Amino acid sequence: MSPRNKTLAWLLGLLGLAVLAFVAGRHYLAPPPADVAETPAEEEVLPPWDFEWRDGDVRGIDLPSHVRVGDQRVPIRHLADLQSEPGEDKLAFLLRVRTHLVDFSHATRREGCAEICQAPDGSYSVRMTTNDAALYCTVAPICQAGHASTGEGIHSHCPRRNGIRASLADEVLSGGKIRRRQPIASCDTDVFSALDFRGRRPGWLAGRLALHMHEGPQKLQRFGEPINEASAPTAP
Repeated sequence: MSPRNKTLAWLLGLLGLAVLAFVAGRHYLAPPPADVAETPAEEEVLPPWDFEWRDGDVRGIDLPSHVRVGDQRVPIRHLADLQSEPGEDKLAFLLRVRTHLVDFSHATRREGCAEICQAPDGSYSVRMTTNDAALYCTVAPICQAGHASTGEGIHSHCPRRNGIRASLADEVLSGGKIRRRQPIASCDTDVFSALDFRGRRPGWLAGRLALHMHEGPQKLQRFGEPINEASAPTAP
């Protein structure tokens, strides 16, 4: 091969590598397929919802039966009630609440949540609920009798695990942006979502690695030690 042909072959080889790198880069940076649901984005605006109680129920104490979103309804399921022990401060209590929520999300792949409440004697309580949604939990505005809301909520996220799919509740609460049985692109038990930051402050996240508190994206705190996932209930 003549020197000129060798140079031409060398240049063509470099061009081929450049094209290959460009295509690979485009593939790597491409967004997830349209049929994969991502965690709520910062610009997402959720449809308004209202809580519904049964006739005769005491609002603020009794569990709402549903959340109404437009002409659709999402059930609310009660998980457990917890109250602080004598001498247990707020942080110690929330660390205990965190364990219950993390175990629930690990076992079901769904979010759980609760309003944080306090009694005049300084004790704390929660009434934990779920909508059986992978990406959302509507914090029911309820407290045990004699307790009032502190204006804060706590919730958990679905675990980082393959095979998690959206439920019908995800579809309704997202306003149809997420479809039932769509694969969930990612869950992170220990990272606040953009929607979390847009909620009440401070806000609490029951994570597997720690209990997290935010007062905005730039004001984050974490408490406690990691929860051993192997000791949590096995997911169905």
